[in-house]
Amino acid sequence: MNDAPHECLATWDGPLERINTQADPAREDFVQRLAVAAHAPTALRLSADIRTEGVRGVPGCDCSLFCNLEYGTAPVFWDTFLYPDTGSTPWRRLSCDCRDRGRLTAVELHIRHRLRGRLLVRDLRIETLPRWGGDADVTVAVFGDSTDMTCYLPHEHRLTRRLELLLRDRFADARIDVHGLAEGGEFLDRLVASGRLERELAALDRCDFILFRYGLNDVHQRVTDAAFAARLSEAIALARRRHPAAQIVLSTTIPYSCDGYDAQVRRLAAEQGLPLIDLHAALKRAGAAGDWDWHHDPGHRIGRRMNRLPSGNPDGLQGDKHPNLHGATLIADLYFEQLEPLVARHLAVRGA
Repeated sequence: MNDAPHECLATWDGPLERINTQADPAREDFVQRLAVAAHAPTALRLSADIRTEGVRGVPGCDCSLFCNLEYGTAPVFWDTFLYPDTGSTPWRRLSCDCRDRGRLTAVELHIRHRLRGRLLVRDLRIETLPRWGGDADVTVAVFGDSTDMTCYLPHEHRLTRRLELLLRDRFADARIDVHGLAEGGEFLDRLVASGRLERELAALDRCDFILFRYGLNDVHQRVTDAAFAARLSEAIALARRRHPAAQIVLSTTIPYSCDGYDAQVRRLAAEQGLPLIDLHAALKRAGAAGDWDWHHDPGHRIGRRMNRLPSGNPDGLQGDKHPNLHGATLIADLYFEQLEPLVARHLAVRGA
């Protein structure tokens, strides 16, 4: 994507200063609703100047800036977190990019400071970005839920960004784009019935690999195993119609609430000859080996590796399933291990 922003849609000058003499977990956010200039659908960049003084704690959601982005009647999106470093920093310009979801209609700015210390924010800008150039040698699209999206982590630490960096490092002479097309709260029925899958794939000039991982939100919709398999088959067929040359890759999801769905994913992969990423099995192995904290305190930017399973979590899979930084790294590494030989073959054929 071209890094040069185009048009400014919304601004907030500030400055805002928030001081806590001690940590205050209940302190309410500063909230400001912003008017948005009319614009054509496009990707966006959000940026602001942020400074910290004597902030104690781990970088993460408790000392952050984020915006709720509204697109008419569509869901509200909030993959816009800016995390300053804790401790003390000079003024720094922090930014994050959001993909094209249509025409932005409203923005609700949130500035959250619940840690001890002083936070200062000024000059928020929301600007348009040009479309992707479409000149990549390899394009990967990842569809899933918030556990793939990991929007609560800084951009460089998000799961699909790490996957992109790993592939670019391995294939240094190839132009590789990874499109993180997961959405928070997403389930297969909404992905297909809303038309989002069709719209997202139509926006890509070409696509070489399409990865699907669902289940965690489908189970809350009480979707039967058979209905889940039918919707996944429909998604696969739609992807093939839109990008006939693309390789479809399926993944099981995070244990344990989706065992029936994961069995259907394995069956469809075997029947249709599709590559399978067995995340379910990989995370069970990690827990058995004592590596359980990949989802410990996901709101924090830093995941800490533990060597012993707590007595209340004997398999390491209880509690919030959202990966922290360590977990996003672990899952991205697994995706890379499975995709690397597929991409190597693709590039060999392309160069033949």
